[in-house]
Amino acid sequence: MAASKGYEMIRVKIAPDGTVTCDPDPVKCYWEAGPANARWAFYGAPKRAVKAVVEWKRGSGVPFEGHDEKESSSGSQVPDVVTRGNTKRKGAFFYTVKLLAADGTVVAEVDPELDNEANPTP
Repeated sequence: MAASKGYEMIRVKIAPDGTVTCDPDPVKCYWEAGPANARWAFYGAPKRAVKAVVEWKRGSGVPFEGHDEKESSSGSQVPDVVTRGNTKRKGAFFYTVKLLAADGTVVAEVDPELDNEANPTP
């Protein structure tokens, strides 16, 4: 996927059978060459889903200082999640993306990977 506005776009797709995938997986971020941050957009989100969260797995570390919600770039009712402040920690980071209902129950989830490096490997 092409870089956009300093972030890598990740399409989180929810199929009618409930299967959830991320494209790309793993995500590639490059704090020097760019894109340094990530943006998750949601396609096919169930109507009950109103919010998404990205949770970094214990022991994996956190490659960003934080994240914000932005207006959906996919037309979904679920806002995009956009990271900020790449920590410049090299390595593979494992996380879970969860779609939540208004009452906080998990509607769908997926466990992809993010690779963080200074520059692409030739």
